[in-house]
Amino acid sequence: MVIWISCKYETKSPCNIKVQNKIGEIIKPYEWISVTISVNPRVIGRHKIKYLDLVRKFILLNKKTLLDQWNYKTTSDEMIGLIKKIDFC
Repeated sequence: MVIWISCKYETKSPCNIKVQNKIGEIIKPYEWISVTISVNPRVIGRHKIKYLDLVRKFILLNKKTLLDQWNYKTTSDEMIGLIKKIDFC
């Protein structure tokens, strides 16, 4: 599963990450699904994510790190070192 973590830039959208919904396949830009970084992570829009429970677990485990990245408080290199991984199996 691929998760795209970015900064807020000039957007007014809620803090979010983008998730690849198809594992092991080439992803097209329109196939990314946004999920909020919050106490109760939710999908933005009317999409369904096959592995939403795992995505929620990842967000809750890494919430502070994700929000720091969103708000420009860490660099990408720092964030990579702070991210806690989850078991996919």
